[in-house]
This record gives sequence, C-alpha cells and structure tokens, in this order.
Amino acid sequence: VAMAGVLAMQPSILALDEPSAGLDPAGRRRLIDLLRSSPQTRVIATHDLALVRKAKTDVLRLADGMVVRVPAPVEPAQAEPA
Repeated sequence: VAMAGVLAMQPSILALDEPSAGLDPAGRRRLIDLLRSSPQTRVIATHDLALVRKAKTDVLRLADGMVVRVPAPVEPAQAEPA
C-alpha cells in the first residue's frame, strides 16, 4: 500500500531500504516485476542479492568504505562456467 501511494505521486527517484524484507514469495515476485517495469531511477539498499540480480539494474557496492561499481548481475542459468 505504501509503494502504491508513492508511485501515485510519480516521483523521478525511488529510494528503497530493504524493500523485500518480510515479503512472501508472491509479494517478492510482484516487487521484482514492479521494479523492472518502473521508469524511475531506483536507489535500493539491500542484502537480497537475488532481488538485485532479478531486478536487472546497475549495481554499486559498498566495500571497505568505498563505493565500487560492479558488472550487471547475471541470472544463474546464464552465468558463464568458472
């Protein structure tokens, strides 16, 4: 409901903190679909790497106090063999 209210205001940027926390699998899938289809710039703070991978977005990672850009996540089925 909160997300619907925010999206109704048509913001240019969405800032989300752990948006998948507490969601059941169906809710998580709906969130991913919503994120993939939204035209807004999205800033997401999360530990849910599967969400990041499925949302197909650019990734900045905080590592040792530095912000590091990492390659776009790849679906596990598409990952190259090691």
